[in-house]
Amino acid sequence: MNFAFISHGVLFVLAYSMIRSLLSANKHRIGMTLAVVHGLGILLVGLFHGYEYSGAAYHALGAVMAIIGCNLVLIVTGALARKNFSPDWLTAYSMLFGNIGIISAFLTLFYNFDYPAVVERIPITQQAAQINFFR
Repeated sequence: MNFAFISHGVLFVLAYSMIRSLLSANKHRIGMTLAVVHGLGILLVGLFHGYEYSGAAYHALGAVMAIIGCNLVLIVTGALARKNFSPDWLTAYSMLFGNIGIISAFLTLFYNFDYPAVVERIPITQQAAQINFFR
């Protein structure tokens, strides 16, 4: 599983670098920066286990970077792609799921749930749905 996290981080940045040429030249830097934030975050999650006390802080930092970074990438890319190459339904889908992920991430941080793991998984699950949808 750690190898999968590390691979995901590297491949996510590579994949975004491939599509950035399709986006407007001066605005793709925002998306690329967010893609790198996500890639580094998921890399930290893969390198530092959440159950080990010595690595828990790095794991938590990586999780926040990965969740917020990926959802912001969805929103930014959806907004930029709408103007260039993407059909309306695809940009709406990307922006919708990015916003759902951000809202559920903030709910997890600022609201005390009895079962926080359920709400915590919403931003992660919708990212997987986004990836599987475009296969």
